[in-house]
Amino acid sequence: MSSEYMRQIMESIEMAQQIDEGYEERVQAVADALSKEYPNGVLNKDLVDKAREVNKKYNIGAVELRGNAVAGKGQKTGDSLKDFIKDLKAIYKTRRDTTKTDSKRERRNQALERLAYLVDEAIGMAFPDGDPFDYIAPRARKMGIPMDSLLDWLNVAVKKHLGAKDYHSYLQTMWDQHDDTLSTMPGHQSRGNPWR
Repeated sequence: MSSEYMRQIMESIEMAQQIDEGYEERVQAVADALSKEYPNGVLNKDLVDKAREVNKKYNIGAVELRGNAVAGKGQKTGDSLKDFIKDLKAIYKTRRDTTKTDSKRERRNQALERLAYLVDEAIGMAFPDGDPFDYIAPRARKMGIPMDSLLDWLNVAVKKHLGAKDYHSYLQTMWDQHDDTLSTMPGHQSRGNPWR
């Protein structure tokens, strides 16, 4: 065995010992740097890249974040990175990517607002002789609202945007207001509220 080969073995052993020493401090240092750079947190999918970025910027020396992390005894290459990220997540809170959920929620809110507008428009066109649902249904279908759940959508829209308990109670209230308005006209005979 040559002395050069022996020296390389000794350096490898020393490097492995240094990797094990100060592990918690490196994890904490990266977490502190991430907190400083990104106080609102980073997305889970970006954690490795951002951790590598702050490791380099602040010269922390977390060897686990290198592209080719050194594998210890009994570990596959990359296990040290996975373990480091797992330990980092335990002390640095990441955020979930909610852009799809937020987009879906916004589209739903817009549809509910449009439905509330349609309800008021339909009442104005249908009273006293028609049913507002006949006006609402085809337009709601064009909006992509399933017909089998349209009444549920109408209930939510009316409650959220028109301040009524549900669709039918809103129709009752609007009929009463309509009938009260017409009662001031000469010769008007009040009809019963068909929504009660």
